[in-house]
Amino acid sequence: MDELALAQNTPTLVTPVKAVATIQNTMPTNDDDLYVSTHGDIAKKWIKIESGDSVKFAEPTYLMQIGRANWVFPVVESD
Repeated sequence: MDELALAQNTPTLVTPVKAVATIQNTMPTNDDDLYVSTHGDIAKKWIKIESGDSVKFAEPTYLMQIGRANWVFPVVESD
């Protein structure tokens, strides 16, 4: 997987193809946060990944963005 498209307010389960996946929040402003969780429930607590930061994960993980109608994030996977 080279990129991930996320729709606004839509939790998306992402499973790394290789051992570890890294996704960077490339959204341009500090109001454009990427969120990560293990549960995928919008009503529960999510971890915020601010613009410019990244998240690395090895297990299936839910990601969600709330700032834009759609946004494509770069994904780097490694063994």
